[in-house]
Amino acid sequence: TAIGYDAIAVFVHKNNPVQNLSKEQIKGIFTGAIKNCKEVGGKDAPIQPNTEIAGEKRATMLAFQEMAMDNAPYGTGFKEIDFPRDQIVDVAKNENAICSVSYGLLAAVSSDLRDNVKAVTVNGTEPTTPNIQSGAYLISRPLLLVTLGLPKDDAKAFINFMLSPQGQKIVAVNFVPVRK
Repeated sequence: TAIGYDAIAVFVHKNNPVQNLSKEQIKGIFTGAIKNCKEVGGKDAPIQPNTEIAGEKRATMLAFQEMAMDNAPYGTGFKEIDFPRDQIVDVAKNENAICSVSYGLLAAVSSDLRDNVKAVTVNGTEPTTPNIQSGAYLISRPLLLVTLGLPKDDAKAFINFMLSPQGQKIVAVNFVPVRK
């Protein structure tokens, strides 16, 4: 049962002139084929991608690899950062950095750092609630509660709670609810 959605945003420093990236450009950056910011409309400087720890097969990295990179392998030599929140912190401190992190984690960063990053549009589409709910934003995935068979008893009550206005407020703290 879908209870919400998560968007994986591509973050750059606020001073980076890049506003939009195509799926192909994102793929090029994160496979290492695109190495300079000027190749995607930025300054003449090396792009400095950061990722979660590559060998750990983390869900967000795998989902991003599937949705944005057509399952192409990540490039090598990228800065690897253990916690996704810290990936955003790295971008806030480095004008040439770029990362892909769950959009909801932006709230976990202090406001002064949050003010130093921006999410670029992907294929001209912003990671906004309506775009994520409609599927227009390319890099998003449902948040699912999974049961063996039809939910019943406590599992059904919990799912009903998560779909209630109160439950959807909880989802909305870091994600996009399925209901308005």
